[in-house]
Amino acid sequence: MLKNLFTKVAGDPSERELARLQPLVDRINALEADFERLSDSDLHAVTDEFRARMAADTADLKARLGAAHAEVLAEDDPDARRRLDLDIQKLEDELFKREQALLDEFLPRAFAAVREASKRTIGLRHFDV
Repeated sequence: MLKNLFTKVAGDPSERELARLQPLVDRINALEADFERLSDSDLHAVTDEFRARMAADTADLKARLGAAHAEVLAEDDPDARRRLDLDIQKLEDELFKREQALLDEFLPRAFAAVREASKRTIGLRHFDV
């Protein structure tokens, strides 16, 4: 009974989630015509573009992270090692945030590419669910 009352007041959680995701679905659907016009090799190149962009946009952080890991291994002082470990954690957090931001940026195009690949290979289109 309380659950029904809460649902009536706050709304259905599933419906709220669908409403939150609908703008993303609309962006994906807006790309459909563009992806239908791509050749098979161009469609495949979309994935290569994502990989190249991810590598380019995270290369500096990955290099700094590699250097920090090497520095920790060379450090004998426990206090200095702890400070370096904290620096590594900050770099890892920053790398994670940058990767997440890029993935969020790629998401509509990635879904549109997957849907188009599915249409071409198995003849089925993903529904907006």
